[in-house]
Amino acid sequence: GDFRTIARSRRVNLRNTLDVSWRISKRADLPELRTHDDAFDHSADAPLPTYLYNCAGLLEFGRSSSDRTGTGTIKAPGLTMRFYMEHGFPLLTSKFVPLKMVARELEMFLKGITDNKFLTDEGINIWTPFANEEGELGPIYGAMWRDWPGDFTPVDQIADLMSGLRTNPMSRRHIVTGWNPDVLPIEGNAHAVNVDHGKQALPPCHTMWQVHCHDLTSEERHSMLPEGLILTAGCKSEAQWNVIYDAHKIPRYAVSLQLYQRSADMFLGVPFNIASYSLLLYFIAHSLNMVPYSFIWNGGDCHIYNNHIEQMNEQIGRMKDAPAAPTIKINGPRKDLWDYTFADVELIGYNPMPAIKGAMSV
Repeated sequence: GDFRTIARSRRVNLRNTLDVSWRISKRADLPELRTHDDAFDHSADAPLPTYLYNCAGLLEFGRSSSDRTGTGTIKAPGLTMRFYMEHGFPLLTSKFVPLKMVARELEMFLKGITDNKFLTDEGINIWTPFANEEGELGPIYGAMWRDWPGDFTPVDQIADLMSGLRTNPMSRRHIVTGWNPDVLPIEGNAHAVNVDHGKQALPPCHTMWQVHCHDLTSEERHSMLPEGLILTAGCKSEAQWNVIYDAHKIPRYAVSLQLYQRSADMFLGVPFNIASYSLLLYFIAHSLNMVPYSFIWNGGDCHIYNNHIEQMNEQIGRMKDAPAAPTIKINGPRKDLWDYTFADVELIGYNPMPAIKGAMSV
């Protein structure tokens, strides 16, 4: 049955389910979690508790660790978060997250661009510390997604993904990866030096993602029929109903996206990544006339930098007062996935609490 229905019906105590018991914090500023379902939901009453509870648990139960940047972290491996789009678009409201910046970077990846000028022309400097003097970033995400070096011809993983979703949506092979050992940067070299030698400025943090589809039930499709539609009387078979649904372009499938992120900066990076891949999910769904269903985030090395602990505690303390998640609408059909831009996105009801700044460790 449905994951959420199972969780609700069993009313299982969160301490006894899966691998999430380590992150149950006794902090007084956190709302009480009662069931497994509460940890994987983000309703109007508890905006995005899955993210903030993960961060609270990480601060309380994580281990101190050194790291490549020299900043130091508190870390734990293997966190998981699940966001259902029916409960709103997972753009954090406990602090401001700039969706325009998120969308511009996603557009850069989908277009296969590796020139930082694409971002700096819009006043976005998140990749600037990693670029060489010419503004190049090496074969990072966009190059791997759109121009993976094949044996005979380059592989366009995004074009192949969309073709596969159109022709065989139930395949378990709808995967895009950015992890190419041949172009990984040499650890210890400056970012620009690696780029100058044909390597990536940074190895991909969000390493691999997979797209999953499932059939919509007749009841779900029926609920999407236009209001006021007058249908002829009489009992109709499921096949007859499907003809009606198809005639009105009612989606046949719902689609989910699952990400594996090998390195997860929980304060600065992960809120951005959640929004980016959820937006990618919406673009995919809109392109294919599917329903965006869920985004599943899997973290590898999940860490909070030592110079973000104060800010993270401030954000966690806002949980009880954080507004409800917003919604988004994608306007206008696009021929290809890489044609979508922020201009196609309508963000509705986003009323976040003030931004919380933190230094980026490079």
